[in-house]
Amino acid sequence: MRKCIIFIIAAAFIAVSVMPAMAQDDKSVAISGWVTQNTAWISQDKEWIDAKKGTLPVVAPSTDDATNLDWGLSGPTSFIDFRLKQGPVSGHVRVRAGGELGGNVAHLYGTWDFGMGQLIVGNAPVPTNRPAALVTWFPAGGYGAIDFQSRAKGIQGKFPVGPGTLWVALLEPVNDEAGWSNSANALITETMFPKVSANYDFKFSNFNFTVLGGYQTFNRSDSVTGSDESVDSYLLGLYGSWAMGPFTANLNVYTMQNPNEWADVNPAGFGSTRLGHVGDFATGSSYDVDHWGWHIGIAYTLSDRVRFTGGYGWAEWSRDNPAFGTVAAADITDEQSTYYIGAQITLYRNVIMYIPIRVSDLSNYEDTIAGIDQDEGKETRFGLRWRIRF
Repeated sequence: MRKCIIFIIAAAFIAVSVMPAMAQDDKSVAISGWVTQNTAWISQDKEWIDAKKGTLPVVAPSTDDATNLDWGLSGPTSFIDFRLKQGPVSGHVRVRAGGELGGNVAHLYGTWDFGMGQLIVGNAPVPTNRPAALVTWFPAGGYGAIDFQSRAKGIQGKFPVGPGTLWVALLEPVNDEAGWSNSANALITETMFPKVSANYDFKFSNFNFTVLGGYQTFNRSDSVTGSDESVDSYLLGLYGSWAMGPFTANLNVYTMQNPNEWADVNPAGFGSTRLGHVGDFATGSSYDVDHWGWHIGIAYTLSDRVRFTGGYGWAEWSRDNPAFGTVAAADITDEQSTYYIGAQITLYRNVIMYIPIRVSDLSNYEDTIAGIDQDEGKETRFGLRWRIRF
């Protein structure tokens, strides 16, 4: 993988160096990037440590809290971008940092601006992603527990409609049961249609609104029992932002069914293994998971060098199903919330220091049928984050 990344970077630089001096005016190559270094501490309650084990009951409960150093690169916000453009056609390649300075290709897509809109082909950001509101607030891996799918492979289009822009996409579907068929069961899954994702973005005075939604379905059947049913997943959301003078604010509200089909949106603790869409091989039946949440963020710009931010987010997962096949009856609710404050200080142009304090509370994991009410603890993150954009 590392050799592949080095090859991509070298090829881009060679392309720039050998480009004829008298090239057409509409041909361009741009290289940019971010490097983000964490210098922070993460303090975790003993209940949090147990919750991350993901099993109930806890066989060997932790006896002490723990604090650990985070002195690594932030992978999602450390990357190199290559942008190539010639006339109405452009391409974007993003190589993102990985462990031991390895990496992965996060973006690889081409865009054709045909006048009445844009055609986007490849692995690209998707309409249902709202990273500005959600990044880092919830700490369950990657971007966070309520991160919508940030990028996917597919065909997309953007079109001006009325006062705003319509963004639609046909994306590679996610089937979390694909490949489960084996000699011990007769489960067959079929995915016949792409995932549909869309948003409509428009402005009104000092407000900006984005209405977003998506739908996906796949079929599961059992050749022994004869069962045949579809597993449907959807996402609906509203994002709004407001700006006036030095003040800005944003609000994100959403609801989902079977969030597993929309990337990493499972809760961070015990629920991570219990609140995905659940199905049974013996009966062919399945039950859905409901998920919803919201986030509000505010910011105040003191000067061109200093900005203060703060916010609060909350999310809930739930599943209520009778006993069927090998699946036990359950009435599960799992909540978590996060609040944060921070300052952003620009030391020099494109040299930024962040001073964040974030507290994530996993609250309680409850299953009223099983008689479980388990505290999942808190995690507190404090320290500095350094970023240089180039």
